Amino acid sequence: SLQGLVQQNIVVAVEAPPLITHFCSNYGRPAVLCDSKHLVLSCSGSGDPIPNVTITGMGIVEFRSIGASFVAVYREALQHTGYSNYTCLATNIHGTVNSGCYITIGNSP
Repeated sequence: SLQGLVQQNIVVAVEAPPLITHFCSNYGRPAVLCDSKHLVLSCSGSGDPIPNVTITGMGIVEFRSIGASFVAVYREALQHTGYSNYTCLATNIHGTVNSGCYITIGNSP
């Protein structure tokens, strides 16, 4: 008998810390800026809530958006040293994660 049984629906909201899902994937080697005048870096993040994504580095202004960021790195910004490091940060209420990218100036093969 089901007498006295109370049935209730429960909603469970699962949140997750941020995760960088894509940024400068070059298998541990530097990205190389060859003949072109610029290179586009993109960074994507996931989590719940969706993280704010920021890319910082030499020659760019800090750029933020929700879920993904795209920024152009111009050759002139790297001319002085020939290389630079860039960082992607993904932040939500559960924390912050980061990933780095190293870019050098090179010549076409």
